[in-house]
Amino acid sequence: MFIDRQELDALVAYQNKENPVVSVYLNVTPPRNYNTELNSLIHTTRQSLAGEFNANPDDSADELRKKAIEVAQENERQHEQALINEMLEKSGPEGMAVLGTDPVIKALSMGQVHTLVIDKNFKKHGYICTNDHMLSTHEQTCPLCGAQMAKTGDLGDEMVEEALCQHSEIEHVFAEHADFRNYGVGALLRFTLSS
Repeated sequence: MFIDRQELDALVAYQNKENPVVSVYLNVTPPRNYNTELNSLIHTTRQSLAGEFNANPDDSADELRKKAIEVAQENERQHEQALINEMLEKSGPEGMAVLGTDPVIKALSMGQVHTLVIDKNFKKHGYICTNDHMLSTHEQTCPLCGAQMAKTGDLGDEMVEEALCQHSEIEHVFAEHADFRNYGVGALLRFTLSS
């Protein structure tokens, strides 16, 4: 279907790992049958719609891209808030989530981590065994092999590496959340271990 500049209406897609679509409505009159086709397309993508914004036909590609990225980033912050809230709700004794450096390290060592959630500002020193990648905030001797553990300036990077080796999902969060800020790192678990 051909649409000239006077009859332009468009959708601009911005994709992230969950493929949300940003819907852009340009302020012009579309052709008669185009609204039906557009509504059909929107209906089929509604589940993955990240957001919408208005634009003008004279807007540059850079302006459209900037608006689309703003909408997508807002959608991502909402996703992060929901993930943090889920983790906070599921944490606790025998819960399906853990919060804080030591509990996450323990869960990683047991292969329990489904999703590692790490704050953008998380930075902590710790120790790593170069033989078996055992992590610790305080141990200097590996409890598995007895080797001297090496200091690491970024325990967060080591946790991400270990989680990737276990095929866990990784979520770096940029959303501000007062309750999570105190922990800096957490995880949703695949399973729990009986006490």
